[in-house]
Amino acid sequence: MDLKKATIASVLILLVCLITLIGCAAVPERSSGIRSSQEATDIWHSYQILPNYKYYYFGPDSRPSYIIGIDDRYRLTSKLWKPVDLTPEMLNE
Repeated sequence: MDLKKATIASVLILLVCLITLIGCAAVPERSSGIRSSQEATDIWHSYQILPNYKYYYFGPDSRPSYIIGIDDRYRLTSKLWKPVDLTPEMLNE
């Protein structure tokens, strides 16, 4: 009887792992709502700061892991993202 319970428990654990992996699978761009933009890429590579955007960073102050710009019409309330007065020189670094 204990072997049967152990087998059922193992199968359930494997099933949960499989479902988790399937949930983490890559999702096509059109269904995720995230699309690449050549215009955004060009702005990023030119170190251009848009005047109607507020910028935030995540990660160490000396070398942030991520930087995002959000249109002034929206407000970001987060303890993870820190506001920054970004300049082209800072972005270039």
